[in-house]
Amino acid sequence: MNLTLSATKTIPHKAFYGTTAHKLAQQLRVFGCLAWVHVQRKDQQGKYGARAKPAIMIGYDNEHKAWKFCNPDQPVSIQWSNSATFHEDKGWNDRQQEVFKPMVTAGVEEEGVTSTTVEEETRSEAAVEDLLPAIGSTVGTANTAVLNLDPTLGEAMNSEDAQLWKEAIRKELEGLEAMGTWEVVRQPPGVPLVDSKVVLWLKLDADGVPVKHKARLVARGFTQREGIDYQETFSPVAPLGAIRAILALVVQNNWEVHALDITMAYLNSTLKEAIYMKPPEGSGVAPGQVYKVVKGLYGLKQSGREWNQEFDRSLRRMGFVMGLNAREAGGHQ
Repeated sequence: MNLTLSATKTIPHKAFYGTTAHKLAQQLRVFGCLAWVHVQRKDQQGKYGARAKPAIMIGYDNEHKAWKFCNPDQPVSIQWSNSATFHEDKGWNDRQQEVFKPMVTAGVEEEGVTSTTVEEETRSEAAVEDLLPAIGSTVGTANTAVLNLDPTLGEAMNSEDAQLWKEAIRKELEGLEAMGTWEVVRQPPGVPLVDSKVVLWLKLDADGVPVKHKARLVARGFTQREGIDYQETFSPVAPLGAIRAILALVVQNNWEVHALDITMAYLNSTLKEAIYMKPPEGSGVAPGQVYKVVKGLYGLKQSGREWNQEFDRSLRRMGFVMGLNAREAGGHQ
């Protein structure tokens, strides 16, 4: 890559590719520097799992117009990403120091790279798509993207793990039936059906190694009709800032924290509307038969609201009271 001025006062790279050099140079990073690579939401280990993981910058990925990274602690670690925060003056052995740096968390948006291991700084990765094919790397082309973490149903059935995927689907359907999620009925005349879809993904351990094949049957909520298949959809979600504030109070007052995970939470709620859904391929349901969904199946627009109301009623029966304490200072609350 030649970014020097030629005799014609033109940068060769710009003349050949038609791209300004300074824009390209903004994507250059120090080889071998420490970086925190954003973990996609689907790969995060729960709500409080790491949102970024440490890695070493080792080059550029021409195909995906992204940076290429390596984690020396993992056997198969070469990956690409276009969302990362770089510390170009630090190396791999400095990563623990970065973890324990004080954080400035006010105003951080959840959708960004908001791991507690990433210090606040201006992100410049937004323009990474401007990387050109001329930016090369001497590193091998292997990367973790080769592993299909969320295949389609067709891809799964044609893969070497077809039997494992079939078993995962079977367990999912049996679990839903045991929860009384639906009734198998004849399709009522003239009643449109909500589509269904089987979502597949590989569950990874902390080292990024696949440990389980997972399947989930969901409703394709975008095929529902407002006012017919559902009425209201709003359900509150605790913001990350509120959770952090509560945990800070816990530490300050030396309180105990108890957490719980409710399996198939939405399915504990009952729908008010009559929802008729197409059975998934391979379900064994006879022609002309459909699912009448009676529980809050994932994907339905009202499921979140129905579950929130059911959970709220359960907490109130147990004696819990929802409350908010506010303090006024300087005319502001």
